[in-house]
Amino acid sequence: MTELYIEGVAAVLPENMSLSVKRENPFFTKNGEYTYELTLSLNNAVNAALYKHLNRLNSISEVKTKRKIILIADNRMYCNGTEIVTGWTEKTVSIQIASGNSELNYFIGSDLPISSLNLGSATIPSSTAGRLMHVEKIYPDVDFCLPTIMKTMNEESEEIINKWGVEVYNENGIDKCRLIEGGTTYIAQPFLCAIIRKICNAMGYHVELNQLEQTEFGSIYFPHGIQTTQYAEMFPGWTVKELFEEIEKLTNVSFFINSQKHSVQVFINNAFYKNANLISIKNVIDTYQVEVDKEKAETLQESNVSYDLPEDEFYLLSKLKKSILNIAIRKSFDSYSSLSSYMRT
Repeated sequence: MTELYIEGVAAVLPENMSLSVKRENPFFTKNGEYTYELTLSLNNAVNAALYKHLNRLNSISEVKTKRKIILIADNRMYCNGTEIVTGWTEKTVSIQIASGNSELNYFIGSDLPISSLNLGSATIPSSTAGRLMHVEKIYPDVDFCLPTIMKTMNEESEEIINKWGVEVYNENGIDKCRLIEGGTTYIAQPFLCAIIRKICNAMGYHVELNQLEQTEFGSIYFPHGIQTTQYAEMFPGWTVKELFEEIEKLTNVSFFINSQKHSVQVFINNAFYKNANLISIKNVIDTYQVEVDKEKAETLQESNVSYDLPEDEFYLLSKLKKSILNIAIRKSFDSYSSLSSYMRT
């Protein structure tokens, strides 16, 4: 028995329905679990009520319900993710189910602006001692830091933000240094790992593991000069997709989604198979089949090397196909003069 629940409501499925669930390795394809297109009838009260928000004036890009959907077959849950409406008519609606990495791709692949998410706000301590904690500590102890940065409005206007001074003091006859406040403007600079966690949380996931936290990337932060405490406002014009793609390129990581637990794991690609279980295969069949579109080269050198030969008579002869050369009449000459005489005839 196959069941489909949309926001907890059991949809009416077609008779003799057949639906394929695809599972891909996100380490290679960036996709997770998804289904092919499923068409539901709107000629019954249940489905009609589920899709009453659709009408002929809507476009697919405007349908942004992102409703939770669960596919169960024979008491086994196959997909727990998000409904994607791909099209509809007056009598039917076509949907897909995306979960895991496919669900995350759907969220971030639709140009979702970071500014539209609720990422919370940064609370800057009112005391000097409290602000110093955000200079001395890094993530995960704190979500943001207060390093000194310079904000340049134009060539003639500059402002130092999070300005700190250095005070020399004597302790037991030894000169030491400590930071003191040197300005009045303090703007939170969010840590990379904190932003990953906050964005995932805002999209309904929790970060179960982030290997970047144990590396030098754990101390990377996003510098900016925007006067705000809202994390989402610190990335104007950025989409989630753009930011995650840049993070993947910078740190060489992959995001893995557990659709059952709605959790995220961030793995460093180089260490992904480091602790993988080894499986020994004893009966190996050494057979293979090669399919090529072009004629197979006889040697590796022929397949990898080509020469741009001059367009004269000598080299044009070498460009003739072997099929032509094989049917050509061959003649032998004892001397060059004999060849010349033959060519003149």
